Amino acid sequence: DSRYQEAAASLDDRDEKIAKCAEELERDLNLLGITAIEDKLQDGVPETIQLLSDAGIKVFMITGDKQETAISIAISCNLIRRSETAMVCNESSAEDARRRLKDFLKDCEKSKYYTSGCAESSRRELVIDGPTLTHVVGTETEKVFAELASLCSSVVICRASPSQKSAIVRVMKEYEMFSHSRWYAQEGPIPWFPKLYYKTLWRVWDSRALAIGDGANDVAMLQSADVGIGILGKEGRQAVNNSDFAIGQFRFLGRLLLVHGQLSYYRLAHLIKYSFYKNISFALVFFYYQFYCGFSSQAIIDSIK
Repeated sequence: DSRYQEAAASLDDRDEKIAKCAEELERDLNLLGITAIEDKLQDGVPETIQLLSDAGIKVFMITGDKQETAISIAISCNLIRRSETAMVCNESSAEDARRRLKDFLKDCEKSKYYTSGCAESSRRELVIDGPTLTHVVGTETEKVFAELASLCSSVVICRASPSQKSAIVRVMKEYEMFSHSRWYAQEGPIPWFPKLYYKTLWRVWDSRALAIGDGANDVAMLQSADVGIGILGKEGRQAVNNSDFAIGQFRFLGRLLLVHGQLSYYRLAHLIKYSFYKNISFALVFFYYQFYCGFSSQAIIDSIK
């Protein structure tokens, strides 16, 4: 015990010294019993993730757990079908991380894989850890990572810090904004002046980022996303207090997005059209009335006191 306490208090090579003391003690032992705490997922999590994937939503799992635990959870959630075919990137240097991500990207491009309508045999799942992300985020390699992640059916990020969770949301938003948004052009003569000709070109970004979390370490990610959803549970209320919507369990996310979200979209679309029509009709009445009043700013309706 004295040697173990000395190794635990060491400032140099602490892990190696602790492991050496443990190897000296843990020999020729007879196992009598095991006690463990079950880390169980909520009900309906795999079904909800599968529902979101079927709806065309790309799912990222960003967690602080170690790699083995993250892969096990991803398999139970149907994010990873087979662990032996997943692309794992856990490099210790920036050059190795860049080389490995480029190799994965070339592999995805050769198979001509895209998320929509892909065959089961061409699925690509990416697993990357937090220490590797320190060499990726903030460098030119993040563009390679963003392109690779956009081609993968699912992405699992383990051992990630709260700042890295927020950085992943930022990187994917910027990549989707400048790489996957479409250009729209419209041209033709101006109705009031047929001799003049106009041509407009604008870019439309039709991708949005949604983040969902249940703890205080997810606050930065929730605030970086376009829509943040907090889960109210045993982890406290920090995620709920810093989110746009709050739900009690993860399985409610499917109904929130695909039912209430769709109905809200319809209501907003009709409201925008109504507001536009109302303002145009209201303003045109005053505009045409000026031809009759000689642009004298005379009121079209007399004031009633």
